[in-house]
Amino acid sequence: MKKSIEYVNHLGEKVNLFGDGIYCDSKGLDDWSLGYSTLGCRSFGFRRSQKALNLSLKVIAKSEEEGFRARNRLFEVAEKDVMAETPGRLVYDGWYVHCWLVESEKDMYWFTGKAAEYQIKVLVDDPAWVKEHELSLSKDGDGTGLNFPYNFPYNFAGSSKEASYVENPGIVGAPAKITVYGPASNPHVIVGGNRYEVEAEVKSGGKLVVDGNEKTITLYDEYGNSSSVFSKRRGVQRAGSGSYVFQPVPPGENLVSWDGSFAFDIVLFEQRSERRWGA
Repeated sequence: MKKSIEYVNHLGEKVNLFGDGIYCDSKGLDDWSLGYSTLGCRSFGFRRSQKALNLSLKVIAKSEEEGFRARNRLFEVAEKDVMAETPGRLVYDGWYVHCWLVESEKDMYWFTGKAAEYQIKVLVDDPAWVKEHELSLSKDGDGTGLNFPYNFPYNFAGSSKEASYVENPGIVGAPAKITVYGPASNPHVIVGGNRYEVEAEVKSGGKLVVDGNEKTITLYDEYGNSSSVFSKRRGVQRAGSGSYVFQPVPPGENLVSWDGSFAFDIVLFEQRSERRWGA
């Protein structure tokens, strides 16, 4: 079974960890554990706790020059995250965790520049594997594309008159990021019966980003300048109210509707303690 493993820092720079001279043993990446509290003989408060993942790597290059280049790139790409105190991503077959590489122990590196063995400690604050699922709908209901693990028997072009559907293949609600492209005036999108609405004027060339992962609402003008419009949320800002702008999208198929006057993207962040096998 072919696999893909790479490290991507916060600048978007990548290191292939299963090819290009570096080969990772993924043993341990599929293991998981939960933290919990106990009182008497009862357990409660189950949670994902910070943990360290251990990666075993081998550098196997055709020349010493290539071997040194692979060693240096691995360090430099990861070190930029540590220096910026901003996590990168360990991406494993399309799923990722936010993390830092915080420790490196080496062996066999003194024999030749072509090869080395590494033990890398990967620090993960929230050890939830994330997979993103995207849907894009354009102005006047002209669907522009989607990226889902299933084939759906629906026409994804739609407006409030001809609705679309978005699928959350997970087993719990998925945080959503909705990006509205201007021009748009006080835009709202309804997903799974919840109304996501912000009182804002989005200029042509600008965008509005409602990020349910980070709990932020950011307005960008046509020049890329940004400002928080968190206070411009509309509706009752309580989970389950039907108008909470950070409401997770429920599992399964969810109706999507809007007035068709603007283009927008929806990204669902499926989260699991264990990656879904085969997808």
